[in-house]
Amino acid sequence: VDDVSVHKMSLWETSSVLLLVLIVCFGVGSPSNVHNVLPKGSATPLNVDPKLDCAIKELAWEYAKKLLPQQGSFQSAYDALGLKECGVSLSRGPRYEKRPLLHQPAIKDDAMEVYVDVNKGSDSNAGTLDSPLKTVFAAVKLLRFRRSDTRQQAIIYLRQGTYFLADTIRLGPEDSNLVVTAYKSEKVVVSGGKEYKFTGLWKEYVNRMGPILAGVNAIYDSAVSPGESNGKAWYYGKVSSPQECQTACEKNSSCFAFTYHDNTTGAYSNMCYFRVDGLWAPYNQTGHYSGKKQQILMANLSGQDPIPFTTLFINGRRAIRARYPDANPETMGLHTNPTGYVPTADKYLPPPTFPPAKEIHVESPERNGTHFPQFQIGVGGPVSMFVPPESYWGTKNPQGGSTYKVPSGIQYSKNERFAYRNWLNPQDGVVHMYQGHHWGNWQFRIAERDAEMFQLLWTYGGFQEARGSTSGAEWYVENIFEELDAPGEWFYNDKERTLYFFPNGTAPEEGIGTVLDRLFQIVGSRDNPVFNISVMGLTFAHTATTFLRDYEVPSGGDWAIHRGGAVFVEGVDGFLIQNCLFDAPGGNGLFLSNYVRNAIVEGNEFIYTGDSAIAA
Repeated sequence: VDDVSVHKMSLWETSSVLLLVLIVCFGVGSPSNVHNVLPKGSATPLNVDPKLDCAIKELAWEYAKKLLPQQGSFQSAYDALGLKECGVSLSRGPRYEKRPLLHQPAIKDDAMEVYVDVNKGSDSNAGTLDSPLKTVFAAVKLLRFRRSDTRQQAIIYLRQGTYFLADTIRLGPEDSNLVVTAYKSEKVVVSGGKEYKFTGLWKEYVNRMGPILAGVNAIYDSAVSPGESNGKAWYYGKVSSPQECQTACEKNSSCFAFTYHDNTTGAYSNMCYFRVDGLWAPYNQTGHYSGKKQQILMANLSGQDPIPFTTLFINGRRAIRARYPDANPETMGLHTNPTGYVPTADKYLPPPTFPPAKEIHVESPERNGTHFPQFQIGVGGPVSMFVPPESYWGTKNPQGGSTYKVPSGIQYSKNERFAYRNWLNPQDGVVHMYQGHHWGNWQFRIAERDAEMFQLLWTYGGFQEARGSTSGAEWYVENIFEELDAPGEWFYNDKERTLYFFPNGTAPEEGIGTVLDRLFQIVGSRDNPVFNISVMGLTFAHTATTFLRDYEVPSGGDWAIHRGGAVFVEGVDGFLIQNCLFDAPGGNGLFLSNYVRNAIVEGNEFIYTGDSAIAA
C-alpha cells in the first residue's frame, strides 16, 4: 500500500509467503489436537475426484516442507489441508535438510541487553539475565532511559511464556537499532487477549432434548449406507418410533442429534441414526424425524474484570460464535459440503441513497489502450463510509463498472429455521455475506429485524469490498444468543458479564478473549524514520477482529483494506521480521504501510488469518 519497498527477498521466501497464505489461511482441515470434535464439512469440492483433490493437497504440503524445511513435518500445513482425512501420514514423504535463514542480524559487541521473563521477572528488577524484567513495556522504557545514542544496538531477550499485553507495544525513532527476540529459541507468545478462568464458575443454563422435527433429515449429508456407520453418523438400530430414537440419543453421550426413518424410506425403514460429529445440517425430506440436544452452560465473569471480546480461544483455537447456520468457519466454506452458509436471500433490499460525490477527473496523462485510461475519484456521497471517504467507484460513471452501493438488508426465506424464532437483541448480530459476484465479502452490523416481513436491516457495513453490488450471495449471521445451539458455540453477554457456552463433552477450564487488534506498532515518518528494527522468533496470537473497523480503497481495484495488523510498520528504514508465527490473527497479520524501506520478511508462518496475511 502506497510507498513500501521490500528488498532482498529471495524467490523461495516470496513463494513460501504466497503458498502459506493459500494452504494455511484458506485450509479446510482442523488442527488434530483441538478441533477434531467440532463441526467439519466434507473437504472435497463438489464434482472433484477425491483422489485428485488429496493428491494436489499432498503436493502442496510437500512443497511447503521444501520451502520452509525448518518446519520439519509442517503439521500446521498438514492440518490445514486436511491430509489426515486423505489417509496421508504426518511422517510420510521426504524430510528436507534445514538451511540457515538468509539474513542474520549482526549482534554487536557493545549491544545493550535487557532480559524479560513474564513468569519470574519483576519490573523493579535490573533487567539482567539473573534479574529480568516482567513486561516488554518496562524493557522499552529502560532502554530509552539507558541509551544516550540510538545508534548503539539494543537487544530485548524474551524468556518463554505468554505475554498478555495491557496495550500495544509502540516503538518510534527513539527505539532505532533494536532487536526483539526470543531467548535461545524459547517459545514466546505475545498475546492481544485476556485470560479467563472458568473452573468453579460453570452453571447449567439449559440441558434438554429439543423437539422432534417432522420432515427433517439430520444425516442427509453423511452419505451413510443403510445399517452402517461412519465418522458423521452412527447406526443405533431399528426402533418403532421417533420418540424411541430420541430417547436413545438422550442417553448416549456421543449423540448430538438423531434421525429416525419411517417405513416409507425403503432400505432405511425404521432405522435410528445418531449424529456424532457435532454438525447440525438439517435437510427437508419427508419420512424423516430429527432432533438434537440442547446443553448450554453459563459462567459469570464479573470477578475477572471482563473486557468485551469478539473472539474466544479455547485450547488454542477459535471457538465458534453463536451463529446460523451452524458451522465451523475454520474448516467449512463454499468449498465444503455443507458450506455453513445460507445459499441466497429471497430479496436484497434497495441500497440507501446518497448525494452525489464530489468528482475529480485528471485528463492528462491519458493511458490509451488501457481499461482505465484516465484517473478519476469520487469524494463523499456514496463512498462516505470509507476512511478516507474516497474511491474510484464513487464517481457517477466509473469505467468498468458502476457506482459503489450495497443492499440495505435482506428478506430471508420463511423456511429458514430461525424465521419464527424470537431474537431478543438482533442488534448484537453481524451478517457475513459474499458480494453478488464473489469478488469479496461484506460484514454488516444488524440494526433491526422485521420478523413480520422476514427482513434483516442494517445501516453500517459492506465497506470491506470496494466495488459493491445491489445484490449479495451466500450469507450467515453470528452473535445471536438464540442461535447458540451447537457444540463449540459461545455467546458473551456484556451487560450480564456472562459467558454462555455449548460444550463438547467436558466444559473448558479456561479461555482467552481478544482485546487488542495490534500487538507491535513501529511508526516513524519519511522525515524522521525508525531505523533498523528486528523482530525474531515470536508467536503473535489472540488479536481482535477488525472487519467492522475503518476500511479504505487504495486503488481502482475491487478491494478495500483495513490499515492495521498484528504487527504494524510505517515510516521505517530497515526492518526484519523473521521466523515468527502469526497464529489466527483477527485481522491482517503484518502490515507495511506508506513509507517503508529495506524490509525483509523471512521464514514466517501465517495460519488461520482473519484478513490478509501480509499487506504492503
